[in-house]
Amino acid sequence: MTGSMSAEVWLDQRRWDTLEEALKAQGSDIEQHLQDYLITLYNETVPLEQWTQIETAITKEELESAREAEDQRVYAAFHIREHGHDSVFSTCNGEEFLDVAIRLRRYLQGGAAAVKGDFSRHFYNSQPITRVRFEELAALRLENTGKVAGAFEIDLDAGWCSALNLADGWQTFKIKDVSTAAYQSTRSRSSQRNEQWRKFIDYLYGRDIELQTFDPVEIRGIRPLREGDLTFPEEIILSGHCLNFQFDFVSAEAQREVLGAALDHPSEGSWLDILCNYDVARQEIDHSLSLTLYNRDGAVRQSFSYPLGKEERALLRKQMEVDCLCRTGKTLNDYYARLDLERESPPELTAGTKRLPADAVSFADEISECDGKLNFYIPINFDPDAVFGTNVASAFNDDWLNVYASFDWKTGRLDSALAVYLVCADGHEFAFSYPLTPAEQVQLWEKMDAYCRQQTGQGLEDTRAALLREQREDTPEIQM
Repeated sequence: MTGSMSAEVWLDQRRWDTLEEALKAQGSDIEQHLQDYLITLYNETVPLEQWTQIETAITKEELESAREAEDQRVYAAFHIREHGHDSVFSTCNGEEFLDVAIRLRRYLQGGAAAVKGDFSRHFYNSQPITRVRFEELAALRLENTGKVAGAFEIDLDAGWCSALNLADGWQTFKIKDVSTAAYQSTRSRSSQRNEQWRKFIDYLYGRDIELQTFDPVEIRGIRPLREGDLTFPEEIILSGHCLNFQFDFVSAEAQREVLGAALDHPSEGSWLDILCNYDVARQEIDHSLSLTLYNRDGAVRQSFSYPLGKEERALLRKQMEVDCLCRTGKTLNDYYARLDLERESPPELTAGTKRLPADAVSFADEISECDGKLNFYIPINFDPDAVFGTNVASAFNDDWLNVYASFDWKTGRLDSALAVYLVCADGHEFAFSYPLTPAEQVQLWEKMDAYCRQQTGQGLEDTRAALLREQREDTPEIQM
């Protein structure tokens, strides 16, 4: 680690191996114990004034470094389908269409072994994202802020590639044309980047095909969904902050009347998944049925969407509640609460359409201390539904949110996510987390430090020092 010192220790090999084996059985190792000891020694030995100055400087440097790194990142967003499997991810490498085309050609030219692999794994430093996040990055790409270099949808099974163009929006090309364009642009090794781009664009000009996308095709039949049309053959699955329900129609006739003829005459061995979620964060079901048609080999053939009207949503919500009661003996909220207890960490809220307006964030009430953390209550002075993807700013329920930012006084670190608690009118309370960007963490740190001074007369690091001193005084010494 930059700016850090290392220390060398000596121990008989037999002692070292035996100790390492014993610690491994406990889920630890020698290095971790030595690191913990050095931190404890540092905390207990360094004079308080010096300790506070050093910890304040280190924390600020780390936050500034994280913010600078975030400012320098240039994203690219990808949705790739291969062998029926969808991969949605982003990178911080700033790939443009030409870069992706060159990589795609190399992958396809790599022989049978390469093609049997996974193209999505050929991108360095990739991070899985939701489809909602993909759409956010695509929208940011069109704003031309320089933060997103490209957005791409690539279906290797169907043979097409769509790229988001600043001037023309989404454009789709055959993968073979994209591959040939990459070859034409890089055939001469002496070509400069601008010349490669010119050749690449010239070859693709006029070769775009009908727009293809992974967005589901909207379908409708001749009548709306009615009570008794659906059955619930599968178990209810917990997915993020949703309960996932899978349906079947009671008959082919009912399916055709509701969904239309688009799903008629599927190939032999294919099947249709019909899904709808109960979103606990919003306390409502999805606004549409998600339908995915699979080929016999399990590859995705096509995705569809059936928009649900107000009455259909009310009907389906009622049926889902009844099914949950019959299967589990619990309401939807009760069953989610039971499953939620088994998780190690709360699910993330990522469905908001706007980022947290850090400039508008303030704090209220006393700073509370619990489990080694100082908790700062954030009153809702912004649109919570737009930020968190919830549904509390509504006249149709009496739900509300409690939001907290936390400072871990044992480590000296600000939590990288806000704690968001949904308090429902039926008495349930559900916990979620809202991930913060490095820039947002820096802004919150400064506001929390100022609020801490206002409330207690001392900043976060001074407060931390006092709490650590109290901890040492309350810890009895081990007598040998």
